[in-house]
Amino acid sequence: MITKWGGLSKDHSEHRNRVTGLLNAIPLILIYIEMVLVSFLLTVAPSTVLRYILFTSSFLLLVINFIIIYIYHYTQKKNEEFIELQLQLQKEYAMAEYNKTLFIHNKNQQILIHDIRKHLTAIAQLNRQSKHEKIQQYLDTLLNSSDLQDSVRVSDNEMLNSIFCHYIKICHDKHIKFRADIRTNLLQKLNFPELTSLFCNLLDNAVEACNDIPNSFIEVSVIRKNNSNLTLISIINTCNNAPSFDDNGFPASSKKDKQKHGLGLKSVNRIANKYNGSIKMYYENQSKTFHTIILLNNA
Repeated sequence: MITKWGGLSKDHSEHRNRVTGLLNAIPLILIYIEMVLVSFLLTVAPSTVLRYILFTSSFLLLVINFIIIYIYHYTQKKNEEFIELQLQLQKEYAMAEYNKTLFIHNKNQQILIHDIRKHLTAIAQLNRQSKHEKIQQYLDTLLNSSDLQDSVRVSDNEMLNSIFCHYIKICHDKHIKFRADIRTNLLQKLNFPELTSLFCNLLDNAVEACNDIPNSFIEVSVIRKNNSNLTLISIINTCNNAPSFDDNGFPASSKKDKQKHGLGLKSVNRIANKYNGSIKMYYENQSKTFHTIILLNNA
């Protein structure tokens, strides 16, 4: 699964295993050479100069051995982080593709609603002809149409509507109250993947925090700061336990492998930096709510 989503082919993986094997062999070879040099020093009485040269060479070989081991573990760690980042980007890309499909569905739904008068006229004509079976078939076709599934319109940005439709459904299924207040003509410069990375990562965290909490809620607002080019994004969600924060002001992961988590917030931070913005997160003990405030410039 990792080689599939991380873009690593089977041949690439096998090549990496061969390289890893060679890197593992180098320290063994160096240890063997060092043992030979030490044995030579112990069994033969070389000159003082040669003794110092051999001793220095042995010491340098030992240092090189530790350097190779350090470089090996460092590159392994970076490779793992790179693969995890690729997985995160694949997830965001998949979500973006899903939301594009949802956007097309909403357009088809609008077309169907626009044509509803024509459908009613056709049903009325069938009714005058007493063709009740055909009326039933007609109604079944319309009611079972995928274009008549729930839609959502929370802003004038159709891409945002597609994203929020997904989370409104999730919150409905989990009995989480969801409220959104998004003002007009905002976030127009953000493309679909950026909107997906920004809101999906934050809302995923909010939904996770609200799980199994009675009367939980998520509130989202996007407004323009007065007399400025700053767009303020605010997400408030129920959260029973106060999280600890890292040096960057982000919630520290409570999961065991901390290096493989927090990539979503890094993605959000990347978008904020692109638009010369900032992120602030804090927990309010009295109301037991978690607050995320993002400022974007010229977004």
